[in-house]
Amino acid sequence: MRFQPRKFVRHRLEVPVTFSWKDRKGIRHRQRGATRDISPGGMFLFTPAHPPVGVTVGLNALLPPLSPEAPRWRLLAHGRVVRVELPHGEKSLAGFAATSEQLVVRAD
Repeated sequence: MRFQPRKFVRHRLEVPVTFSWKDRKGIRHRQRGATRDISPGGMFLFTPAHPPVGVTVGLNALLPPLSPEAPRWRLLAHGRVVRVELPHGEKSLAGFAATSEQLVVRAD
């Protein structure tokens, strides 16, 4: 296997996220989780329920303020689930990685 450097630097950040996707029948599913890390190219979320690999997912996260006087920022993203990780033991958590095909950050 060839080594491929990452396109984006990942930033460790744990914030609550809500996300949704439609299944094959067109039914919308909504879940909550928390980020493990974020980059302009995507994010990894810890969550007990995850969408399947390949589906489009909408993500909504409220970022912490940079200072007490600063506004909070909301991150809105649409992407595709590229990997699902199942728990490997009692202390590990399930989660998934998603690309960011569209990413918007706005003051909340």
